[in-house]
Amino acid sequence: MKALASVACVLVATTPAAADKDKKYTLADLKALVKDKAYKEAVVHLGDVAPSERTAEWQDIAEEYDYVWAYNVAKYAPQLQKIGEVVFKDGNLTMYRIKKPKEEEDSGQ
Repeated sequence: MKALASVACVLVATTPAAADKDKKYTLADLKALVKDKAYKEAVVHLGDVAPSERTAEWQDIAEEYDYVWAYNVAKYAPQLQKIGEVVFKDGNLTMYRIKKPKEEEDSGQ
């Protein structure tokens, strides 16, 4: 009976996670992620917002920062950390969030 209770607890704990995997994020979700500094998740889900719903706010989220994914290149870490911040790291993979310079933002590049 105890084993059955353990299995039931595991199923309850993992079912919502499986549902979240297929969830499409809204603009409100993206704004909340940026506010919480969950940049990697926000960038990954930019495409969830339908083109017809991509407002100026969505554009701001998409364009305010550049992201550099670096795999197995630790020798560049000191330089990348001077111009950005680590927002995700897993083993040899590191994602840096790099704020665009103001003049680049103003010129629309």
